[in-house]
This record gives sequence, structure tokens and C-alpha cells, in this order.
Amino acid sequence: MWDSHALYDTERRWESVKRFPAPLSVVSSVYLTFLASLIALKKDHFRKLVPTVLSFSGTSSAVLRLEESHYLLTWWVVELAVVCQLVLVCWDWERTYLEPVEFNLAGADLDDATVESVLCPAISDTKRGLTGVLDLSDNPALTDEAIIRLCAAMERKRMLSIDSIVLDNCSGVHDRSGRALVKVIKATQADSLRVLSIRGTAVHDDGVADLLAALREQELPLRELHLSRVGIHGLGYLLSYLGSDLAKKHLEVLSIEAILATDNVGLMAKHQLQSNQDDGEGGEDDDDEEEARARRQMVERRKRWESCIREKLTDLDGSEGNAIEDDVDALEGASRRDSAALSARRRLEELLRLMPDAVEKCSKVTTVDIQCDHFRWIRDATKLVAVEHKIQADRAAVNPVNLRVAPDDESPSEREYIQRYVVPHLTRAVRLCEEELLRNAA
Repeated sequence: MWDSHALYDTERRWESVKRFPAPLSVVSSVYLTFLASLIALKKDHFRKLVPTVLSFSGTSSAVLRLEESHYLLTWWVVELAVVCQLVLVCWDWERTYLEPVEFNLAGADLDDATVESVLCPAISDTKRGLTGVLDLSDNPALTDEAIIRLCAAMERKRMLSIDSIVLDNCSGVHDRSGRALVKVIKATQADSLRVLSIRGTAVHDDGVADLLAALREQELPLRELHLSRVGIHGLGYLLSYLGSDLAKKHLEVLSIEAILATDNVGLMAKHQLQSNQDDGEGGEDDDDEEEARARRQMVERRKRWESCIREKLTDLDGSEGNAIEDDVDALEGASRRDSAALSARRRLEELLRLMPDAVEKCSKVTTVDIQCDHFRWIRDATKLVAVEHKIQADRAAVNPVNLRVAPDDESPSEREYIQRYVVPHLTRAVRLCEEELLRNAA
């Protein structure tokens, strides 16, 4: 297993992998070739050379006096020795060169320079395969460049069997890393990937779309899916994946860190970053211009107010009409600013109402954690569906007959389980639905 302590000791670790077989194996191979050549000889030649071979192998002098009746037995003993030696040599070579290694570097304080100079050359030089968990979580210094280089080195491996991809709390990882991980998913062996976790990363709608498309293309039976923040587009991709046969048959755990009322979270983050950079480039000049603009606006407002007072003294009706028009313009401006956000929230609500049905069709989903600040009812609604699946799975595991038991004949443990877990979630879901209906009616 690769850990953080063995990461910086690459010379010692990889020299042991790249070395030739031990000298004893070389001698044994020569001896093996010699014995195999003896088997191919004729009967008379073999009978003459058997004492020499047995004396070379350390056999006692009593065996040298072989009789004619022992010839066939000696023949099979030599064949058995040849086969055993061949098996040992092949096993030693496979253990040295082909045994896969695990890839667990969680919390190893990795950065781009370490990955490029140490990790990628080590993966490229070794003849071993990679297996187990690809865990790079809790390495916030990693960026897209490191993930792209690492995935490029991994996809060229002949033996790649990754069962988990975990990138939790790698804040420097974006959608480009999601597209790079697609190559690893396509290169891994079939039916191996079980867990995909990108919580705490910046892999949003576009990256999620690429990953889910790769999972469906390779038909990988994913059991756990943990996503970061997604928007309306990412939620649509997720609903499409939940409707596939793969998710219905295999998915067991689903969690989403946050669902935002925006089309694409990644594009929104890029726009905000660009705006902040533009504001930072302006510096003090922008501040001075804003102050001068504010002073000019204040003077203009003062002049307009004085002119309105004069007009009001002369023509009261006209001034009231102007005031009403100003109020209408202000309301129209506010409505235009809020129309985009309101439309996004409506589209998000429409998709969220499809989520409980999609989770219900995935009969093996027993753990759900979906966060949405705009519509908090989705968390309890999906949890309720997962609890129902859990109850059915527990009943089927204990005794299949329990599936046909009437509600009055339930055991005390089942009633306690329902009262403790099902009833609170159901009550809270009903209350949230009532609050939502009252809010819409108001």
C-alpha cells in the first residue's frame, strides 16, 4: 500500500520492484533447463546420465545403484521436480512484477510539484498494476494540473482495478479533473468501481455530467455516489442517471452537498471570480471614480428635489403624477432583476419534485442526504423513501415471511423501529409540505 510515509522514499521502494529475480531463482532456472533437456533424451542416454544428475542434486550414494525396475519411477520424479520448479519460478516472477499495489494517499499533504516529480514517474516506471482505493482526499493544495497528469499516468497501466475514487475536500479540483477521471473510469476493469466521492471539491455540473456519462457507458455497478454542489443542469443529469437500470439495481448511497438555484454552478463561480479580479485590477482609481460619481448623483438628486418642490407649489397634480411614474419604474426595475432568479427557482422546484420518485425506483438506496437551502423539504422527503427501503431490506434479511405479516402482528422491535425513525421523518415532511403550500397560497 502506498501511504504518505512511503511517498518520499521512492528509490528504495521502486528499486525493489524493478530488480531482477534473486540469484537463487537464476540458478534454479539453469538447473531446470538442464533437467528438461534430459527428459528429451533417449532412454539409453538418460539411463547413463541419471546418476550424474542425481549426484549434482545432492542425492546419497545409495540411490546411484539404481536397478532397471526403478527407471520409470525415477523418470516421473524428475518430471515432478521440473514442474514444481517451474511453478515456483512463475509464482516468484508474478509476485515481483505483476502483484498490484494500492493507492491510498489521503491527507499526505500533496501538491502539484510532488505529484509531477515523484508520483507520476513512480507509476510509469513500475510494471505492477494499481488496485484498491484511489484516495486523494484532504489534499487542498492539489489542482487540476496534478489530477490530469496523474490520470494520464494511470490510464496507461495494463492492470487497473480501482474500486473507489475519493477526492473529498480537495478544493482546488474543478470540472477539468472530472473529465480526466473519466479516462481512469474507462481504463479500469469491468465491474470494479463501487464508490465515487467528490464532496468538498469544485467539480460541479459539467464534471458531474462527464462522470455519470462514463459510468453509464462502462456499465459500472456504482454503489455509493457523493457529489459536491450542483445546479439545475447537474440535477437533471443526476435524475437521468437515477432512471437508468444501473442505478435501480446497484445504487445504495446517495448524497449531495448542496443544490443551488442556478443553471450551472461552475459557470457562476467563474463569473464571480472574473468579476472579483476585474474589481481588484481597478484599485484605488475605481474607488475615487465611485466617490466622484456618488457626489455627482447626490447633487443631481438635490437639484431634482428642489425642482420638484417648486413644481409642487405651482402644480400639485403634475408632481403627484411624476411621483407615481417614478414608483412604477422602480417596481419594474426590481421585477426585471428578480425575474431570472424566480425562473431558476421554479425550474429547480420542478426537478426536485421528481427526485423522490426517482429515489423510490432505486430499490437498494437505503442512505440519502440531499441538501437544498431553497427547498428544505427535499431532504426529509428523500430520507423517508430511503427509510422505507431500509425497513423492507431488514425484513427480507431477517425472514422473508415477515413481508406477508399483517400490521397488527408486527413484532415490538419493528414497531419501535418505525416509531423511532419513520414517524419523525414523516411528520416533518408533512409539516414542510403544509408550510410550502401556505407560502405558495400567500
